Amino acid sequence: MKQINDTTRCSWAKSKSYQEYHDNEWGKVIHNDNYLFELLCLETQSVGLGFGVILAKRKAYQTCFDFKNIQKISLLQDDEIDFILKNFNVLKNKPKINAIVANANAYLKLVKQYHSLDNFLWSKSNFSSINTPIGTTSNQLSIEISCELKKYGFKFIGPTIVYSYLEAIGVIVAKHEPNCFLAKMRQFKNC
Repeated sequence: MKQINDTTRCSWAKSKSYQEYHDNEWGKVIHNDNYLFELLCLETQSVGLGFGVILAKRKAYQTCFDFKNIQKISLLQDDEIDFILKNFNVLKNKPKINAIVANANAYLKLVKQYHSLDNFLWSKSNFSSINTPIGTTSNQLSIEISCELKKYGFKFIGPTIVYSYLEAIGVIVAKHEPNCFLAKMRQFKNC
């Protein structure tokens, strides 16, 4: 457990950016497509690194990619990607940065069928949050969703990343550590 200002949090919430994410975003039910797309892109950037690395660079990603305009992201060209890599505090990994553009194009294909990323994701859980055992890192739902996302052209998207993402956006109920103030608040609400 991480304790700051008399608030005990999950042990993974070590940095200030992680604490803010933990307290205000992680595990909250999300239905805004632009925000869903942003979080998916950030999760895919974390492959092999850990989400904390990407979270520390989030402002740079938001500056470079207008997540409120996914169509605009889908049209980025190589010279614009090179400019981003050279001038901004994003991962200096061209395949991962290119994946954001590929994922924007895949998103546009997906919404033609499902009308929104939100509808696609929540339809897979019958439009309700689901519980999974503590310590789970992937399940049949994350496998199914990652396979389907890959068919649309999404990149850096495997079952573990999708599971983490589904937990972050509330499709899978987030598992706060027992002493975390948010776990205690949830227990109090259920009384």
